[in-house]
Amino acid sequence: REQTRPARQPLAVEGLPESGDTKSQLLAAFCMMEQQGRGGESNFSRLFPYLEHPDFLIRCKAFLTLGRTGNADDGGPLLELLERPWLPWAHLMVLDAYHGLPIPGPQRAAALAQVDSARLHPTVRRGFLWVLAHTEEPLAFQAFAEFLQTYASWSIKDEFLNELWFG
Repeated sequence: REQTRPARQPLAVEGLPESGDTKSQLLAAFCMMEQQGRGGESNFSRLFPYLEHPDFLIRCKAFLTLGRTGNADDGGPLLELLERPWLPWAHLMVLDAYHGLPIPGPQRAAALAQVDSARLHPTVRRGFLWVLAHTEEPLAFQAFAEFLQTYASWSIKDEFLNELWFG
């Protein structure tokens, strides 16, 4: 029997530098974006197709690039990705990218306070609470205190309180 390979799909997305159709060229394009730094416009729409790419390395680099080159406007759409039925590592990449965005503290705390952290996977919840705690805003600490009163906090409460008090 003769097996046919699926047609190779180009990896280029409009708005990215010339990325060609190979993995290494696409990764090089992400690096070029990072070297250019943060621009005035949002990178979310340019990078979004890669946040769901089947290649693990491409997905991770897209999240990292968004966190390093995105702006405050990318925060809302990024947090909405926590609602997707992704594996915990992808949600942790969302939080890592969000933490890297230049969002003012009060705006960051208000957005994080809207996330229902009790619905997150316990591993992702740890990452979420770390981002929340490092916001260092009164609203963030209020949201953190409210979470500690929920049943979902039982598995990580001691760990976080120990880090906050003695860390």
